[in-house]
Amino acid sequence: MRQLEHEVEIADRLARYDDGGPTRERVYRFISHESPNFPVRTLCRVCRVSRSAYYAWSARGQGPDSATIEEAHLANRLYDLWMKSRRRYGAPRLRAALCRRGEQVSKKRVATLMAMLGISGKSGRKKIRTTLRDRTKTPAADLGDR
Repeated sequence: MRQLEHEVEIADRLARYDDGGPTRERVYRFISHESPNFPVRTLCRVCRVSRSAYYAWSARGQGPDSATIEEAHLANRLYDLWMKSRRRYGAPRLRAALCRRGEQVSKKRVATLMAMLGISGKSGRKKIRTTLRDRTKTPAADLGDR
């Protein structure tokens, strides 16, 4: 009975806890805030989040992890190379340029980052129109009854 009372109290506190931000982050901050008052196991069960996810969030701290930072640096290098190519290079050429600099990156990762940045290469050549219709002449008769 005592455990049920704790769960109801936790649910009430969660409903009143409003610090803005994304929903999942808000729940993790709530659990962190209430962990001196209630067991983390109970808090996670009532808030419907896994303990491992909460502890992973807690271990990360406030800043982004190293993989996110490295990806941001790579995105900056890609954008610089793309601008240097006068916005012409696509994923294969950007990947080759990175390889020439000594960075091993897959073409798919480059393509994903380009999509996230909203950039793309130019493909194909300008179409050359070789046949120009003479508008002063009358068209040929329609022999197919179209």
